[in-house]
Amino acid sequence: MWYSAGGDYFNYQKKFNTHFFKPFVGLFEWYMYESKTRDNADYFSLESQNLILEELSEIKRMLIQNGIGQNIIFEEIEEQAELIKFLDKKNWLQHLKGKIFGLVSGKIIESEQAERLINQLQEFVNSIPK
Repeated sequence: MWYSAGGDYFNYQKKFNTHFFKPFVGLFEWYMYESKTRDNADYFSLESQNLILEELSEIKRMLIQNGIGQNIIFEEIEEQAELIKFLDKKNWLQHLKGKIFGLVSGKIIESEQAERLINQLQEFVNSIPK
């Protein structure tokens, strides 16, 4: 047995590497490169990221015009702008909804404004060509 405490350590290590470690590494490499777990269509392209960043800037201007120019909202918008690079479309929208819900529950924005904001961004994201 490769896990025995006594005997030839190097022989046990060789058996461990041959029967456990190398097959595990092979499986991991297959998963990373062959399984295609990440579909590029699920993520924002560089062009669509730029479109959404413009839309977020427009929303920021709209909030300032409506007198809702609180720093916490601007920080949330900046966070969403950073996350767009890493999260897929579905998770980004879910994260956005969670943040907006937090702003509503903290009484920073009204629920009607939040609903309009979510709908506006969701429609905008859905209208972006794949």
